[in-house]
Amino acid sequence: MSWGAILFLAFINDLPSTVSSKVKLFADDCQIYRTIESSYNSAVLQQDQVALEKWENDWKMFFNPQKCVTIRITRKQKTVNATYRLYDHDFVPGSKYLGVHINYDL
Repeated sequence: MSWGAILFLAFINDLPSTVSSKVKLFADDCQIYRTIESSYNSAVLQQDQVALEKWENDWKMFFNPQKCVTIRITRKQKTVNATYRLYDHDFVPGSKYLGVHINYDL
């Protein structure tokens, strides 16, 4: 393993502790996710996205805004209406993650 990879892992190791949502880290990819059953849950998820922006500013390790997306995955007819902001991006109907295309309705 290279020193760059070791340093990256050392820097990113505390990222999950900065949010209350679930976090998945794989190589240089990060996913945060949360089950949204109420407006409270959506507010917490938005707070977590703000916390991630603070984390990146504190550590000077910036996310790539072109690769940051918010996707709502559900098959429910009635969902909690919420807007999430990370780099002023809106929802997308699908996205590619680790080579797998994920669609809003799976």
